[in-house]
Amino acid sequence: MSIPMLKKFMILGLYTSLTLPEFADNKLLLVTAVGTIIGEPMPEDLPFPECAFPHLCDSLHDSYCEEFQGDSDNLSNDGYIVLKNAKILSASGALSPTTNLGDLIVFFDQIIAAKIGNFDTAK
Repeated sequence: MSIPMLKKFMILGLYTSLTLPEFADNKLLLVTAVGTIIGEPMPEDLPFPECAFPHLCDSLHDSYCEEFQGDSDNLSNDGYIVLKNAKILSASGALSPTTNLGDLIVFFDQIIAAKIGNFDTAK
């Protein structure tokens, strides 16, 4: 088992902390090259069909590991998080100023910075 990169470890910590009651009104803010993504962690206990997207992501991840890696431990520095109610606040003008995306996969290698908070622009 390899050690996960610090960025992945910290982002997962922030993501997981949003499930705690103390952070119930907060969202995750991720700075990427395309803009700022704001969203909420995807709950793991959603009933079907609301759970279809995160389960599809998990299934695709498992299939990838079986096909190409054999063991997901080899992917400790790779991966993604799934957000719900995701929005991109674009700085480049390529997108509208705010684009609502709903459910979204964000890959760790695309994240430049992360923060949690109650952001007025996320409302």
